[in-house]
Amino acid sequence: MPKPIVDSAKCKGNGTCISVCPVNVFELKDGKAVVVNPDACIGCHIAATETVEQGARAHGMTDKDIEKMLKEMNEAVKKKKT
Repeated sequence: MPKPIVDSAKCKGNGTCISVCPVNVFELKDGKAVVVNPDACIGCHIAATETVEQGARAHGMTDKDIEKMLKEMNEAVKKKKT
């Protein structure tokens, strides 16, 4: 899986990435988002885009690849919640 990063120069510090991340990768520190749990990242890119599909397409994924990724992502989130 890709490792999440935060561009602190572009971070608005509004916490959107924290609220949408399904696996709690980010936290706010000193008014900026920081990566605190990179190994939990499931590569959904939702914190960087409005939807998972937009993020995946922006990275060149096909619809078939996106469907597979969403299935894996949902399974990972279910495991995290248990």
